[in-house]
Amino acid sequence: MHGLAPRFCRRIWDWEPEFSISAPLFPRVAQCPRGGVPVLFPQFADRGPLLKHGFARTTLWTLVRESSSDQAHSVAFELAIAPGQFADWPHAAHLALLAEVSQNGFCMSLQITNTGTSAFTWTGGLHPYFAVDDVQACTLAGLTGLPVQDRYDASLTIEPDGPARLG
Repeated sequence: MHGLAPRFCRRIWDWEPEFSISAPLFPRVAQCPRGGVPVLFPQFADRGPLLKHGFARTTLWTLVRESSSDQAHSVAFELAIAPGQFADWPHAAHLALLAEVSQNGFCMSLQITNTGTSAFTWTGGLHPYFAVDDVQACTLAGLTGLPVQDRYDASLTIEPDGPARLG
């Protein structure tokens, strides 16, 4: 898995997930699909000395669990990182990604665990490419009280007191 392109929705309910995918699902390792839900780690964008968006999105992950029922389908992926495995990243870490789709929605969680002896800081997260009809009509919930920063202008920071409107 490179990033996450949740195509498993079709298997149980015959509907397309609302994700945009504009490149092959399994590109050369040096590339990353523009779509699905890439995992950004250990750095978001180019805000630091490491590779833009980090190496997790272009690294092959391991599928450790997949389960289906009439109500839901879930997958769990893991990425074990050894010290020095990636240029300019001397730390050990374990990343666990869980994705579950049901007829009521789609939920993802990402857990980062430091498995080494040296402390590290990181920025990143999940970078979904949702297919929407009108981005200006969209809102993001769950950000109340958290600083949200514009990707292109770091001086534009808000702390929403409710759902944040994109338009």
